[in-house]
Amino acid sequence: MQAYLQAIDPNELERTLIKLRIQHAAELLRDGVSLQKTSEYCGFADIHHFSKTFKSEMGIAPGHYKRTSASDMAPN
Repeated sequence: MQAYLQAIDPNELERTLIKLRIQHAAELLRDGVSLQKTSEYCGFADIHHFSKTFKSEMGIAPGHYKRTSASDMAPN
């Protein structure tokens, strides 16, 4: 296991962790959790860093994503 972990590219590991955090954030936002709480729950130091990272990964600002997800789930 140690040899495997030493062979992993640290940049690849960091990118994977960021993707996982953003995927979790997207789930929380779809469930109606506030941006501030989502940022905290996903381990971001502040909401500005969270918003920048989320938009970079998802191509949409987290607030817009939350509003869009909520309207997609609304009954017709």
